Amino acid sequence: MRVCIANRFCLDFRRPCPVRFHLLPSFDSIEMVDHIKSLGVIIQHKLNCELHMSSLLKLCSQRMYLLRLLRSQDLSANHLHTVFHAIVVSHILYALPAWGVFLNAGQSGRIDAILKRAYKCGFSKNLITVTELLTQFSTTLFRKIKYNSVHCLSTLLPPKQSVSYSLRNCDFNYELPQCTYTNHKQSFINHCSFNM
Repeated sequence: MRVCIANRFCLDFRRPCPVRFHLLPSFDSIEMVDHIKSLGVIIQHKLNCELHMSSLLKLCSQRMYLLRLLRSQDLSANHLHTVFHAIVVSHILYALPAWGVFLNAGQSGRIDAILKRAYKCGFSKNLITVTELLTQFSTTLFRKIKYNSVHCLSTLLPPKQSVSYSLRNCDFNYELPQCTYTNHKQSFINHCSFNM
């Protein structure tokens, strides 16, 4: 007995052991796309985050309008600061170490403009920038990966250097990876390797 599921996979029950899956070769139904939204982050085919930036800035602008409405309802400055961090900064911080290393100067300037506007409107107590947020959260995540051997990302770390002579203590004791492409150098682990 042979059962086909959704014209893609076939289960072959003619043999008693084990069940085998066969992928049907129908390439005409495969659609090429230039971007995909995975876990809330829009990834484009050239590792460019322009679409993600557009959707993020649109969401932040909508949330700024909500904060203005809350301020008009006489919400205190402390509460506005808390709500701002809960509904705006948290969206910027979501997966920032993954996509933030691919930001160019114009894109980080657009995020900084939103954060500066929030500071001028009194929604935030202190002026923050996206590069500060990226540095802070990348450093925190990298330290968690480095010092926790059972972290799910610890397998991505390069091998440790074996040095037979005594030098001053260095915080980064891994071999630097060979990076020939810019996108490879900008990936999270390599970015932390070269910049910390």
